[in-house]
Amino acid sequence: MLRALWQRLTGGGGQGGEDGGDPPVGGEETYHGYLILAMPRREGNIYRVAGEIRRSSADGSEARYTFVRVDTDGDYDTVVQLSLRKGRLLVDENGDALFD
Repeated sequence: MLRALWQRLTGGGGQGGEDGGDPPVGGEETYHGYLILAMPRREGNIYRVAGEIRRSSADGSEARYTFVRVDTDGDYDTVVQLSLRKGRLLVDENGDALFD
């Protein structure tokens, strides 16, 4: 907890793809056969809810759906949990239609 606070205050930690690349994966879970990756995006002193949903096919190919939402928070761990929750909601609402 103190480490996270220190990183927030000093801007350290490298979370959120500051180099312009993909944000690092903050958490992941398998939900109804889909892999949900929480990838919060750092914007100044806050983090934006974002992530990726992946589905593997029998032939070994992988489909990906990336999402970025308007929700933000100053706590990285909170945004990781919100991103996973949003991923589950997208799967529940859309299922395979996410990849059409």
